Amino acid sequence: MDIKQFETLDYQKRGGGFPQSGKPDAITTCHQNRDLCFSFKDTNEEIAKRWVEAFVILHCIPCIDIKVSQAGDYHDDWVEVEVIIKY
Repeated sequence: MDIKQFETLDYQKRGGGFPQSGKPDAITTCHQNRDLCFSFKDTNEEIAKRWVEAFVILHCIPCIDIKVSQAGDYHDDWVEVEVIIKY
């Protein structure tokens, strides 16, 4: 599976506007292009994880694990979700 097809630094197509909560601002590859990483702004961990789980199912991505972590200066500032893909 070519996961690079999902990469975008502007998933919300917001241009220079502020990111909305509840959906990722960016989707990137990580770990030498083997896994997917999603960046959410002003979104709690559970909502971010559920959004990514639905994305994984919709796109039939063979997932081993989904890891969620806080990033940023305050609670729910930035939430990073990493999808570990089965190869």
